[in-house]
Amino acid sequence: MSLELDLETAGVAAVTSAMVSGATTGVGLVEAYLDRIATLNPLVGSQTPFDVVVLPNGDTASTTNPSYTLSAILPAYTPFGGSAPPSPQ
Repeated sequence: MSLELDLETAGVAAVTSAMVSGATTGVGLVEAYLDRIATLNPLVGSQTPFDVVVLPNGDTASTTNPSYTLSAILPAYTPFGGSAPPSPQ
């Protein structure tokens, strides 16, 4: 089952909706994230530049939503670790 979500922009609501509708499964979601990790991990700490495409409104590029491409390197990455922040009281 291919994932129809954009992992860069999909929020919790979109992921939940995709799972409830049957568009993806938990396994499909995890596999998609593992594929993304396999793509990004070799870039961490390397001097290999890669393209980053930015769309101000997160949609399709158009005259009113231009696409910006830049070249970047990823010298380090510290994933979120530990516990979640405390809930607001």
